[in-house]
Amino acid sequence: MKDQPILIVEDNPGDRHLIKLAFKNAKVENEIVMAENADQALQILRRKDFNPFIIISDVKMPGMNGFELKRTIDKDQTLKSKAVPFIFMSTSVLEKDVQEAFDTHSQGYFPKKDFEDQTKVIELITRYWKESEQPK
Repeated sequence: MKDQPILIVEDNPGDRHLIKLAFKNAKVENEIVMAENADQALQILRRKDFNPFIIISDVKMPGMNGFELKRTIDKDQTLKSKAVPFIFMSTSVLEKDVQEAFDTHSQGYFPKKDFEDQTKVIELITRYWKESEQPK
């Protein structure tokens, strides 16, 4: 389970590239699957053969935002039953965004940082969830 893919939901191509590089720099060996928006993420998540290790989502995206994505997952019993940790990663550090992230029962909210700090955050997130027991 802990070697399953990591789903990244990020609309900005530059941020997608930096996040992918940060995972590589952090020596995370899980496959990284990128979704450019929430609708694409839901299509990927609804595939029967796709069971991600964790989901890391941007907050502010055109169309369905990250909060709406999390709520949609929680309303879908099939997706909710996968018990996938859901983490927000955003440039926003507004208190209202952090509060809304926790109102959705996400497992974390991390501000996007420079590349070196981003790598450290990714190491921390993946190490934490690899140590944590999750329903199978």
